[in-house]
Amino acid sequence: MHVTRDPAHSGPTSHPHLAHVVPHIPAPSSLLTAKMFRATSSRMAGFVFRENRVPYYQRLFQNHDGKRQWWKTSRSGYIMYPYLISVYGLGAATTYAMCRMVLVSSTQPAPSQTTGD
Repeated sequence: MHVTRDPAHSGPTSHPHLAHVVPHIPAPSSLLTAKMFRATSSRMAGFVFRENRVPYYQRLFQNHDGKRQWWKTSRSGYIMYPYLISVYGLGAATTYAMCRMVLVSSTQPAPSQTTGD
């Protein structure tokens, strides 16, 4: 088996005994990489030509209006209300289950020790 050696390539395929294990994959040219990047960036048009919203949100979140940070935006309720319902609901359900388990098990009579006549 003949393996051509590229002096710039020092990967696992440069050794003649490993050539059959790991095939040599050439690195893409810089022109090909640039074309691939341009094609990808044009598809992400929502992120390329967008207005910079950082100053708006910086003013919003640094405004001392007495609101907590997580309630400052108009969309906060869509995140916070399901979160609060799940946190307090699961806390209440867990507390109810724990109290029921403790109180019900202590009020039941102990099993009888008699084995019969």
